Amino acid sequence: MMEELLRANYIADIKSIGREDELLSIVGKAGDNIFMNGSPTRCETHFEVLCGLHRPDVGEVKICGKNPYEMNAKEAAAFRRGTIGAVPQDLGLIPELRMIDQIALPMKLAGMDNERIITEIRKLTSELIPLHTLYNLPGKCNARKQAHTSLLRAVIRKPQVIVLNGFLDNLPDIDRDALWQAFHTIRPKDSVLIYLSGAPAPEQVNWTRKLRV
Repeated sequence: MMEELLRANYIADIKSIGREDELLSIVGKAGDNIFMNGSPTRCETHFEVLCGLHRPDVGEVKICGKNPYEMNAKEAAAFRRGTIGAVPQDLGLIPELRMIDQIALPMKLAGMDNERIITEIRKLTSELIPLHTLYNLPGKCNARKQAHTSLLRAVIRKPQVIVLNGFLDNLPDIDRDALWQAFHTIRPKDSVLIYLSGAPAPEQVNWTRKLRV
């Protein structure tokens, strides 16, 4: 029996939709792929709720058996860094910071030394995004490499739950296919994937469950 890594039963944000929302129930077990389809606003709200950033109006979110909303700010931040891998719609890259430093940031905050950090990053590089590319600022790289960098940052600490907010949807087909293939390669074993999008479910993934939100 596969381990349950995510159990969420909540109403996301009544005020944002101006009506009584339905209770959303999600169970994610190791290896599950969950697709959530909705408007950009709804996807953003659910992204924040599932990443431990926005407390739902009603209900709870448990990740690996723990509710991040019951933790203090410091505990919750550490929990998110180690347990949840996330990429927002806008990628969340800092323009003034080299891409390698942005990948390294979660590990530095966790107290890892530089040698180990570089070793871990090197394991994830490939022909699609060699190590030397990561020493550039985001603005010096094309959209595919920026998106790839965000994926590397999301998986670098081997999180058990990965939440992606539709950032692959607007890329050309060839780039989107390449990045999904890269994700399958670097995805932590037995993690749960949640992909939120207003577009149809990507064909590159064998979806365990599809939800309309």
